Amino acid sequence: MIAYVTVGADDMAQAERFYSAFLLALGYEVEKYHGDLSYILPTVPGQALVQPDFYVKAPFRWATCHIWKRRHGCVSGPVAETRARAACRGAGSRGI
Repeated sequence: MIAYVTVGADDMAQAERFYSAFLLALGYEVEKYHGDLSYILPTVPGQALVQPDFYVKAPFRWATCHIWKRRHGCVSGPVAETRARAACRGAGSRGI
């Protein structure tokens, strides 16, 4: 069973128009939180949860990943930094 699906979008206004065009027609409700979109099927009291939820998020950026890794002390030196960059790209970062 799939609980949720998450996709990234650079243009959230365009993404909202695109995904709302068919997800709202399928019965999903949209919520906006910190610039991201959450499409969730409504629940009826007494019935099992309905899934999957669908989330549209801004892409993960290398700068954010780099800062996080520095703060948490897991990047030191050029080799570790190269590995951190690769790990961030693997996590969906577009890099800088």
